[in-house]
Amino acid sequence: MTDNTVNKYIDLFRLKKIPDGTIYYVVENDKHYMRNGHNWDEMTNVSLKEGSGPQMSLYTLNQSSVMQFPIKTKDELMTYTPKFNEWADKQHSTHYMLLSQNYHYYTIFEFDPFAQQPANTFGECVSELLQSLNKVYSIDLDKDQNGWEIWACLNKEDKAPEVFYLFPYDEGVVYYG
Repeated sequence: MTDNTVNKYIDLFRLKKIPDGTIYYVVENDKHYMRNGHNWDEMTNVSLKEGSGPQMSLYTLNQSSVMQFPIKTKDELMTYTPKFNEWADKQHSTHYMLLSQNYHYYTIFEFDPFAQQPANTFGECVSELLQSLNKVYSIDLDKDQNGWEIWACLNKEDKAPEVFYLFPYDEGVVYYG
């Protein structure tokens, strides 16, 4: 047996301190299960042929991996302020959006050069907003450096983080009047 194998399904519930997203194989029913809070969710489309394993979407695989990261502190989130500012300076956009499709969440940021008293820089606004989320696991520029991928939980009852994407949004704003 490998480290992530148990003989019977009931044995899964005897395991202690198993992080969400961990996958175990149960010998008695020849199935894989993923830890989800206090539950073990059966994984579908599992193939046990040699050289293959559980089939899961790239999103679910990333989500499982990210859950193993330590949660970022408020001080760590503030270290991203200059990185967000530098990135935005290269984008030359007026509008940016932070979007999470799974949460049906979005925030739009607008740079106003005529503001009487600009409150914060773009980076400060983003870093402060991220502090309002329940848990932030990772913050990374995408491979083309066109946006930021941020894995976080919006609410305290969320069991697994969802991806938020921060990107330039000038094309999505229509002015009229």
